Amino acid sequence: MKRFMALLLAAVLAVSAAGCSGGTGGKSERKELTACEYTETGRPDGSYLSVSVTRKEKEAGLDFGASAGTGTEPLSAQTPVRSEVLDRVAETAERWGMEDWSGNASAAQPGDGVTALRLTYADGTRLYLSTADDLPEGGPSALEEIREVLFTAQTPEGAPVFGGKEAPVDMTALAEPEPSADDWSDSLSPEGLAAVNSLREQTMDDGGVYAIAFLGSPDTSAGGVASDRGYLTLMLQAEGYDDLTFLSELPADRFAELPEGRTLYLILALDPEAVIEVYRGTAARPDSLLYRGDGALPLLVRCGADPAVQDALVVIAASDGSVTEIAPRLTEEGRIAPVMRGYDCSAYNRAVG
Repeated sequence: MKRFMALLLAAVLAVSAAGCSGGTGGKSERKELTACEYTETGRPDGSYLSVSVTRKEKEAGLDFGASAGTGTEPLSAQTPVRSEVLDRVAETAERWGMEDWSGNASAAQPGDGVTALRLTYADGTRLYLSTADDLPEGGPSALEEIREVLFTAQTPEGAPVFGGKEAPVDMTALAEPEPSADDWSDSLSPEGLAAVNSLREQTMDDGGVYAIAFLGSPDTSAGGVASDRGYLTLMLQAEGYDDLTFLSELPADRFAELPEGRTLYLILALDPEAVIEVYRGTAARPDSLLYRGDGALPLLVRCGADPAVQDALVVIAASDGSVTEIAPRLTEEGRIAPVMRGYDCSAYNRAVG
């Protein structure tokens, strides 16, 4: 009897072991993940983010690249990380059943997508997924979970990879400062601040979300408006804008200029926390972005090689989510063509003190 019980126990243990190791009746062993590539790209402002981890024996190597947007310095970094980050990604992919999703292993990273993921396994199989493709239910959540796994990666010493200045990847370099009255009001003289506040009050009273003015047709042969503040002051006075001569004190990053532009406009958003973008042409395409900034200070836009033709687009995205598009041009009478939701404060429309 004892011998029979011993044999029975051995048989039970053998069956249990077979189940745990992928034998008959057990779950197959998870495939080893050797590389994970995660990207976020195709944003209108030109910003992007890329994180890839590749297994290297007992450890792994992480490559990072990102940019806060067009005109900003890209950030890149490489660092060894614990290979367990790939094990966690593989576990997440298995839990979401990603291996059964239809994917395109040879597809390139999408230029107009938002998120893309490529997984490479030790047996040579690859899985490529993107939100630009049709994902099954739960797909975006699965991608977001893998993103979180990657961004909690640790170095072999156990330190966080993503963090402040002491971390291998300093994410604070990509943070956009929040505009505030204290930040921008100090850039203006008391007279300039009063003029901006007055324009905002008139814009609000008029029911608009931005103020616009035709300031004149500058002669840019001497180096351009942004680099010749003395000329800008004289031009504003000649056009009847004695109360706006403070515009010549604006920092250089408040000028958006097409080199061939012959017409100068003032744009002031009612919402100081709005995001303002200026595009060459009449469509908001990433490759034609000319300027991006907040709405705190006035913006001078030089465009209109032919003043009667629209060749620039100004997009104002307010903090409440509303978006306003402006493609300024002049009529034959030298006035701004009718605009939507805009307060025209040009000299021909107001008394200038």
